[in-house]
Amino acid sequence: MGQPELAAKPHGVVAKILHWGTAALLLFAYLDNGDVTDALTNPAAMRMEAYLGLGVAAAFVLRFLWMARCNNGASRLPETAPKWEHVLSRLAHYALYLAVLAIVATGLLIPATQSWGGSVLLDAATNLHEFVTSATLFLIGAHIAAALWHRLVRRDGVWESIGTPWWVPRFGWFRKPHIPQSPAQPVRPQA
Repeated sequence: MGQPELAAKPHGVVAKILHWGTAALLLFAYLDNGDVTDALTNPAAMRMEAYLGLGVAAAFVLRFLWMARCNNGASRLPETAPKWEHVLSRLAHYALYLAVLAIVATGLLIPATQSWGGSVLLDAATNLHEFVTSATLFLIGAHIAAALWHRLVRRDGVWESIGTPWWVPRFGWFRKPHIPQSPAQPVRPQA
């Protein structure tokens, strides 16, 4: 007997590539963040930071448009999931998109305030950029926690719908989902 079907429907290949590609690009941008003081004093470094930020923004806009067009913005949560999960999922995804775009916008604001010559404006833009980055990290952490909730507690296929990235360990409870099967109905003899 085969494995029971998961409740969540899988995303397509393009959606999976966009998901993990934007995640990797965002991770690279965060780790590469560069020494802000070097970027502020080095025009070439500032240009590279701006190009990276615009690349992240373009990737997220493309991802948003693809998901909106192909999925009508629909979640992969099973229809049987509680309404609060559907609402929270939609809000969290939109918040992530907006937060990433806010990181890019505030990052581009930093060199603009520098060229205006005001250290107060530069400090304010830098602080706003750092705040938005922290808020985005919180949202990403919540997104990961929700994915783990679906993988380890709900076991409804949401984790599997986007695919497991290559760097996640391929053993034990990460490899195969445990899907509770309904108890077999007793066979009644026909008279």
